[in-house]
Amino acid sequence: MASKKSVENAASGMHAILASSGLTVSEMLEMLKSEKDVQVFDAGSIAGPDCIKLAFFHADMAFTEDKNLVRDRMLEVLLRAAGSRQVADAVKRVGVKDPKNIVIGFKGDAKRKTQLLKKLDAKETRWGPIDKEAEKKAIERMVLLQIE
Repeated sequence: MASKKSVENAASGMHAILASSGLTVSEMLEMLKSEKDVQVFDAGSIAGPDCIKLAFFHADMAFTEDKNLVRDRMLEVLLRAAGSRQVADAVKRVGVKDPKNIVIGFKGDAKRKTQLLKKLDAKETRWGPIDKEAEKKAIERMVLLQIE
């Protein structure tokens, strides 16, 4: 099991921003097909930015250790964020439902963030208070998926 410090170091280039997009869900997904290391989620299903960073970390670790559940890295991130082995369940649990309330998880820097927001016709919003209990449950689901 990775230490908190190693997770923080590995997650240093990963970001999760809360946003509102002017596109439809299908338009967003189409726009992201050409992007690498980016996934969108339903903001109402994500407990906080650390959950997305941890999902990216666990997905990367799964590919490194040849324990990935699917072939596509960003789909693996979606599975990890949902704490599910089934794609359909992951999409139901954390997939985008309302483009006005999304989380954009990505690897990169401030320039990439600006590019993604523009591409998705999105405006960044602020994270509200994090529900620590929901965050704890989401992290537990991810960790259980990792050790199964």
